[in-house]
Amino acid sequence: MTALPYMPLFVNDYLGDTEHLTTVEHGAYLLLIFNYWRCEGPIPADDKKLAAIARMPLDQWLEIKPSIEEFFTSKPNGDANAMRWHHARIDHELRLVHAKSSKARASANARWNKDNNANAERPQYVRNATIQDNKQKARGRARIFVEKGTKEWTAWQAVKPQPPMRADDGRQGWWYPSLLPELDKVEGEA
Repeated sequence: MTALPYMPLFVNDYLGDTEHLTTVEHGAYLLLIFNYWRCEGPIPADDKKLAAIARMPLDQWLEIKPSIEEFFTSKPNGDANAMRWHHARIDHELRLVHAKSSKARASANARWNKDNNANAERPQYVRNATIQDNKQKARGRARIFVEKGTKEWTAWQAVKPQPPMRADDGRQGWWYPSLLPELDKVEGEA
Protein backbone atom coordinates (compact mmCIF):
# COMPACT_ATOMS: atom_id res chain seq x y z
CA MET A 1 0.00 0.00 0.00
CA THR A 2 1.17 3.54 -0.65
CA ALA A 3 1.94 5.93 2.18
CA LEU A 4 -1.14 6.71 4.21
CA PRO A 5 -2.15 10.36 3.77
CA TYR A 6 -3.16 10.97 7.37
CA MET A 7 -3.23 9.37 10.80
CA PRO A 8 -6.36 9.80 12.91
CA LEU A 9 -5.48 11.28 16.29
CA PHE A 10 -8.32 11.31 18.77
CA VAL A 11 -7.14 14.13 20.99
CA ASN A 12 -9.56 13.48 23.85
CA ASP A 13 -8.55 9.80 24.02
CA TYR A 14 -4.86 10.66 23.69
CA LEU A 15 -4.88 13.25 26.46
CA GLY A 16 -6.97 11.00 28.73
CA ASP A 17 -4.48 8.14 28.37
CA THR A 18 -1.30 10.23 28.59
CA GLU A 19 -2.01 12.90 31.20
CA HIS A 20 0.73 11.51 33.44
CA LEU A 21 3.50 11.89 30.80
CA THR A 22 6.10 14.66 30.86
CA THR A 23 6.67 16.87 27.84
CA VAL A 24 9.68 14.79 26.77
CA GLU A 25 7.69 11.59 27.17
CA HIS A 26 4.86 13.03 25.07
CA GLY A 27 7.32 13.88 22.32
CA ALA A 28 8.92 10.45 22.35
CA TYR A 29 5.55 8.67 22.42
CA LEU A 30 4.19 10.73 19.51
CA LEU A 31 7.31 10.06 17.42
CA LEU A 32 6.97 6.34 18.13
CA ILE A 33 3.30 6.19 17.10
CA PHE A 34 3.99 8.33 14.02
CA ASN A 35 6.70 5.87 13.00
CA TYR A 36 4.33 2.97 13.69
CA TRP A 37 1.75 4.56 11.38
CA ARG A 38 4.22 5.36 8.60
CA CYS A 39 5.64 1.82 8.65
CA GLU A 40 2.09 0.44 8.92
CA GLY A 41 3.03 -1.98 11.64
CA PRO A 42 4.94 -2.81 14.81
CA ILE A 43 8.22 -1.13 15.68
CA PRO A 44 11.37 -3.00 16.78
CA ALA A 45 11.70 -3.59 20.52
CA ASP A 46 15.40 -2.69 20.40
CA ASP A 47 16.37 0.17 22.70
CA LYS A 48 18.91 1.68 20.28
CA LYS A 49 16.34 1.74 17.47
CA LEU A 50 13.59 3.06 19.73
CA ALA A 51 15.89 5.84 20.99
CA ALA A 52 16.69 6.75 17.38
CA ILE A 53 12.98 6.84 16.46
CA ALA A 54 12.31 9.00 19.55
CA ARG A 55 15.28 11.20 18.55
CA MET A 56 17.00 11.10 21.88
CA PRO A 57 20.22 9.71 23.38
CA LEU A 58 20.07 6.09 24.56
CA ASP A 59 20.59 6.98 28.25
CA GLN A 60 17.67 9.45 28.15
CA TRP A 61 15.53 6.86 26.34
CA LEU A 62 16.26 4.25 29.02
CA GLU A 63 15.05 6.72 31.70
CA ILE A 64 11.66 7.33 30.06
CA LYS A 65 11.15 3.87 28.54
CA PRO A 66 9.01 2.51 31.44
CA SER A 67 6.49 5.34 30.97
CA ILE A 68 6.23 4.76 27.21
CA GLU A 69 6.35 0.97 27.32
CA GLU A 70 2.95 0.76 29.03
CA PHE A 71 1.23 1.81 25.77
CA PHE A 72 2.72 -1.07 23.78
CA THR A 73 2.80 -4.84 24.03
CA SER A 74 5.95 -6.71 23.15
CA LYS A 75 5.40 -9.71 20.87
CA PRO A 76 7.65 -11.89 18.73
CA ASN A 77 7.54 -11.10 15.06
CA GLY A 78 8.00 -14.40 13.24
CA ASP A 79 11.51 -14.77 14.60
CA ALA A 80 11.72 -15.89 18.24
CA ASN A 81 14.59 -13.44 18.73
CA ALA A 82 12.99 -10.46 16.98
CA MET A 83 10.57 -8.81 19.38
CA ARG A 84 8.43 -5.89 18.23
CA TRP A 85 6.24 -3.38 20.00
CA HIS A 86 2.56 -3.53 19.04
CA HIS A 87 0.02 -0.78 19.64
CA ALA A 88 -3.59 -1.99 19.81
CA ARG A 89 -5.28 1.31 18.85
CA ILE A 90 -3.05 1.98 15.87
CA ASP A 91 -3.42 -1.63 14.69
CA HIS A 92 -7.20 -1.14 14.85
CA GLU A 93 -7.04 2.15 12.88
CA LEU A 94 -4.74 0.57 10.27
CA ARG A 95 -7.23 -2.27 9.77
CA LEU A 96 -10.03 0.29 9.26
CA VAL A 97 -8.00 2.28 6.71
CA HIS A 98 -7.03 -0.87 4.79
CA ALA A 99 -10.63 -2.09 4.75
CA LYS A 100 -11.90 1.29 3.53
CA SER A 101 -9.21 1.40 0.85
CA SER A 102 -10.06 -2.13 -0.32
CA LYS A 103 -13.76 -1.28 -0.58
CA ALA A 104 -13.02 1.92 -2.51
CA ARG A 105 -10.68 0.06 -4.88
CA ALA A 106 -13.30 -2.66 -5.51
CA SER A 107 -15.98 -0.04 -6.09
CA ALA A 108 -13.81 1.89 -8.55
CA ASN A 109 -12.88 -1.30 -10.42
CA ALA A 110 -16.53 -2.30 -10.66
CA ARG A 111 -17.50 1.15 -11.91
CA TRP A 112 -14.76 1.24 -14.54
CA ASN A 113 -15.43 -2.32 -15.68
CA LYS A 114 -19.13 -1.52 -15.96
CA ASP A 115 -18.43 1.59 -18.08
CA ASN A 116 -15.95 -0.27 -20.27
CA ASN A 117 -18.38 -3.14 -20.88
CA ALA A 118 -21.20 -0.72 -21.74
CA ASN A 119 -18.94 1.22 -24.12
CA ALA A 120 -17.73 -1.95 -25.84
CA GLU A 121 -21.30 -2.70 -26.96
CA ARG A 122 -21.79 0.70 -28.66
CA PRO A 123 -20.30 1.69 -32.06
CA GLN A 124 -17.31 4.05 -32.03
CA TYR A 125 -19.18 7.02 -33.52
CA VAL A 126 -21.81 6.80 -30.76
CA ARG A 127 -19.10 6.68 -28.07
CA ASN A 128 -17.35 9.72 -29.59
CA ALA A 129 -20.60 11.68 -29.77
CA THR A 130 -21.36 10.85 -26.15
CA ILE A 131 -17.89 11.97 -25.07
CA GLN A 132 -18.26 15.28 -26.96
CA ASP A 133 -21.76 15.85 -25.51
CA ASN A 134 -20.43 15.20 -22.01
CA LYS A 135 -17.53 17.62 -22.52
CA GLN A 136 -19.88 20.33 -23.74
CA LYS A 137 -22.24 19.78 -20.81
CA ALA A 138 -19.31 19.94 -18.43
CA ARG A 139 -18.22 23.28 -19.84
CA GLY A 140 -21.75 24.57 -19.71
CA ARG A 141 -21.80 25.82 -23.32
CA ALA A 142 -21.32 24.53 -26.84
CA ARG A 143 -18.08 25.26 -28.66
CA ILE A 144 -17.31 25.78 -32.33
CA PHE A 145 -14.14 25.35 -34.36
CA VAL A 146 -13.04 28.59 -35.99
CA GLU A 147 -10.71 27.96 -38.92
CA LYS A 148 -7.51 30.02 -39.23
CA GLY A 149 -7.66 32.76 -41.88
CA THR A 150 -11.44 33.26 -41.76
CA LYS A 151 -13.28 36.44 -40.76
CA GLU A 152 -14.34 34.76 -37.52
CA TRP A 153 -10.72 33.81 -36.74
CA THR A 154 -9.62 37.44 -37.13
CA ALA A 155 -12.48 38.59 -34.91
CA TRP A 156 -11.69 36.04 -32.21
CA GLN A 157 -7.98 36.87 -32.32
CA ALA A 158 -8.89 40.51 -31.59
CA VAL A 159 -10.92 39.39 -28.54
CA LYS A 160 -8.85 36.49 -27.23
CA PRO A 161 -5.57 35.79 -29.07
CA GLN A 162 -4.74 32.08 -29.24
CA PRO A 163 -2.13 30.12 -31.19
CA PRO A 164 -3.80 27.86 -33.80
CA MET A 165 -4.26 24.16 -33.14
CA ARG A 166 -4.96 21.31 -35.52
CA ALA A 167 -8.47 19.84 -35.72
CA ASP A 168 -9.08 16.12 -36.25
CA ASP A 169 -9.49 16.67 -40.01
CA GLY A 170 -6.21 18.62 -40.33
CA ARG A 171 -7.61 22.16 -40.37
CA GLN A 172 -5.88 24.78 -38.26
CA GLY A 173 -7.90 26.99 -35.95
CA TRP A 174 -9.23 27.11 -32.38
CA TRP A 175 -12.26 25.96 -30.41
CA TYR A 176 -14.27 28.91 -29.09
CA PRO A 177 -17.57 29.28 -27.25
CA SER A 178 -20.29 29.44 -29.89
CA LEU A 179 -22.09 32.45 -28.44
CA LEU A 180 -20.23 35.36 -26.92
CA PRO A 181 -21.22 39.03 -27.03
CA GLU A 182 -17.60 40.08 -27.58
CA LEU A 183 -17.61 38.52 -31.06
CA ASP A 184 -20.71 40.48 -32.07
CA LYS A 185 -19.06 43.73 -30.91
CA VAL A 186 -15.90 43.09 -32.96
CA GLU A 187 -17.88 42.06 -36.08
CA GLY A 188 -20.13 45.15 -35.73
CA GLU A 189 -17.10 47.46 -35.74
CA ALA A 190 -15.52 45.92 -38.86
